[in-house]
Amino acid sequence: MPEATNGSLDAALSPAVLHSIDQVPGLPNDDQKFWWGATVPAFVRLLQDCQYTEEHQLLYLNWYYRWIIPALGPRATAAECPNPRSILVQDGSQVEFSIKWKEAKAQRAVRFTIEPTGYEAGTPSDPLNQKETLKVARAMTPEVQGMDLAMFEHFITATMVSNEAYEELQRKDPPRMPAAVSCLAFDLVAGQIGSKAYVLPRPKSVSTGISMRDLVYESIRKWDGDRGSYEASVGTFNDYLESFAGVTLDSVDSPPSVASVAIDCVDPAAARVKIYSPTVARSLGKAKYAFALGGGLKGEFIDKALAALEDLWVTLFETKDEDKEVFHSDKPPGRCVLAVEMRPNQEPETKLYLPMINTDMTDAQICAALEGWFTKRGVPQFANTYRDMLSNAFPEHDILTGRGLHTYISFAYTQKEGVSLTTYYSPQIYKYHAV
Repeated sequence: MPEATNGSLDAALSPAVLHSIDQVPGLPNDDQKFWWGATVPAFVRLLQDCQYTEEHQLLYLNWYYRWIIPALGPRATAAECPNPRSILVQDGSQVEFSIKWKEAKAQRAVRFTIEPTGYEAGTPSDPLNQKETLKVARAMTPEVQGMDLAMFEHFITATMVSNEAYEELQRKDPPRMPAAVSCLAFDLVAGQIGSKAYVLPRPKSVSTGISMRDLVYESIRKWDGDRGSYEASVGTFNDYLESFAGVTLDSVDSPPSVASVAIDCVDPAAARVKIYSPTVARSLGKAKYAFALGGGLKGEFIDKALAALEDLWVTLFETKDEDKEVFHSDKPPGRCVLAVEMRPNQEPETKLYLPMINTDMTDAQICAALEGWFTKRGVPQFANTYRDMLSNAFPEHDILTGRGLHTYISFAYTQKEGVSLTTYYSPQIYKYHAV
């Protein structure tokens, strides 16, 4: 088994899983050894603490070894700071772990997002790292049941730019040009692997002069057909964006728009398209406005959702004042981020991301607030184990005084499943692992 440099992997594994992993061949190069040591112990411990069976731990760890470790590319080095390659996490980490809890289900789900990075990334042959995500996804598809790249291929093709256009892009918008344009995310549930792809349209927008909103709308509408139309969802979201026309905003804010899009990598008939939009919300009142799409979502269902959102907000930030700002705007994102999920012939569903990295809260304070919230939601077993789960998964991080482990907390609410809460974690690769 490859050696883990982040704590003892042996201690994290049950004897049965450890015996099976002992048969795994060694990793072929120092880059893969680095990513194994920097990410696998946390991954394994999260699986164990979220009550995954030994069979599923082994299945997911073998898959992670075969596909994820090689996809991360060159190891992170301290020399890259303060300008790391990755755009995935604010601290530059190429991996972000998360735990999803649904009110209607007993088990938490382990998830993670990666930014696949090729060895040509950042060079003249692939300056925006456009090749690797699609390459990894195509290679993986035959081994992941139900994985379908039709919609991802469509969206990434619509937003890619030629290498020849890169120098012109740099002249047009050098300070804000992202170093990559796509990411992959995975949900690990009951032995299955669910996958999503994220696409950032900014380079294409700068290159063509077409707004990111119009680029994404056009790409979505091209999937109208026998499955139905996305027009209802797009229209409701666009009405929300238009509600800011002519509104005077704070000097640090710009009107909400489109920042990125995510696509389920499944049969298009079952796939969601998710638009991510930075809001102007740093207070409860504005967070509610965003979640309800400015009044575009109405009825008893949305009233229950907003009540649950307020309960979470008050538990986290200890204020019912709808005008009190709780997030700092001195670094991105500095405000809540809205995700709008779209399906044909349906009204959209929303998810709100709270940027915990923009608060003064330590990770211990966030843990305490979440422990209280889980207790109120009737799952004391999660409350009683939450802090220990993070201490086990990220032993190098001082939970008591440290900050930066919690990146976001996302909130969603559906009629079928009630509250869905996801907590996101950065392994802080450059702080604890890069040399």
